[in-house]
Amino acid sequence: MHLSVAGVSHRSAPIAIREQLHLTPEATRQLVREVVRSGEEVAILSTCNRTEWYVLDRDGSTSRRIRARLTGDDPTFQPYLYYYEGAAVARHLFRVAGGLDSLVLGEAQILGQVREAFELAREAGTVGPILEQLGRKALEAGKRIRSETGIGRGTASISSAAVHLARAIFPDLAGSQVLVLGAGEMATLTARHLREQGARAVIVANRNRHRAQQVAAACGGRAAGFDELEPLLVASDIVISSTAAPHAVIRRELLERILPARRGRPLYIIDIAVPRDVEVACGELEGVTLHNIDDLEQVVAANLTQREAHLEAAERVVEETVAEFVAWWRSRAAAPLIRALFDHAAAIREAEVARALRRLGELDPRQREVVEAMASAIVNKLLHRPVTRLKAALAHGDGRAYLQSLQDLFGLELPPGGEPGPEVQPAGPPGEGRPPRQGAGDAWPEQTGPDPFGRQEVGRHEGKAVG
Repeated sequence: MHLSVAGVSHRSAPIAIREQLHLTPEATRQLVREVVRSGEEVAILSTCNRTEWYVLDRDGSTSRRIRARLTGDDPTFQPYLYYYEGAAVARHLFRVAGGLDSLVLGEAQILGQVREAFELAREAGTVGPILEQLGRKALEAGKRIRSETGIGRGTASISSAAVHLARAIFPDLAGSQVLVLGAGEMATLTARHLREQGARAVIVANRNRHRAQQVAAACGGRAAGFDELEPLLVASDIVISSTAAPHAVIRRELLERILPARRGRPLYIIDIAVPRDVEVACGELEGVTLHNIDDLEQVVAANLTQREAHLEAAERVVEETVAEFVAWWRSRAAAPLIRALFDHAAAIREAEVARALRRLGELDPRQREVVEAMASAIVNKLLHRPVTRLKAALAHGDGRAYLQSLQDLFGLELPPGGEPGPEVQPAGPPGEGRPPRQGAGDAWPEQTGPDPFGRQEVGRHEGKAVG
């Protein structure tokens, strides 16, 4: 079976690309049900900073269909896609779950998003044993990274980075009015961070006023509905927007309408939603400063040194978990053959016990039980060592010869799908082999040598090798 992941993230694509490939939970459910075929497995992780498609199929054809479906075969998207296969898929996902591939190194929110992505795929019926185990190990790696390393201590999040930027604009948040648009998890965290940073006049606006009231209560703010948006924009100094709307909430014409009432007071808008809540053209208006989620990279880059000190320990956790996943996958190859071996041995045992009992004549139940138990014990003890050695060999990547020998010696058939899992190579230095940062040099260079991050298959850029 062929395991792969294709995706875009903040490292490979600007927000203008990411927001076009972003998927809501409803769209994800519909997509996976439409593309998955019998015996295949699919899970999609779509967040504000990435959309990734994890696929298990026989030859990679389903992965190609999904990429074509989501991009519409539009060449515009091709330079921004990354693609990994085999053990590299596990390494990538485990790094993602641990916050090592996040815009904010070590951020905790992504772990819950990984959990939700696999739960959604499970509900849709598109997760089988391989992706089920992949998802479990990803959560395990993420939890271990947070508990065993210091990479998550005091770690900022996208929401806290937005508040940090707001504070840089208005050092005295207590004297400024901040409008938070949205009432989801990101908006809730933003409101809490604002409160912690001393903001007093926080207004939470949402289409659902009840949800806005819940978020406002958590930060000591005031709730409002979107029907009050115009007067709120007139009165606010800073707007931080993070709704789940599929379209722009703040449009240029809306700001043009309210700007005269502001009498020249500057308006700062920080849009951390994907898709974006604020039209790009709003930033062209005099007196309006617009930042999006990609602008936060400069904010968080200045505070990475302390967290990067723990990166090496976190990468070790990733590699250990990758090895465990690959060993588990390889051991699955032995399961059908082991069952066939024990079935073969059981048939011989039953025939020989029956023959022995006939020759012994009348035995009481206890004596029959002793004969049968002895025969079972002999079979189990004879098979224990070869089976243990077979599993160990598969776990370490050299079990194909054992499988073949077992088949030949006992005349057994290996059922379809009983192939060893992928090879795993050691990772390179921390940070190597990640998707490149978007911006200058978006077109990834061709690379013919080995992958520096130690991936089993070098990532591909729609047919081109990439670093």
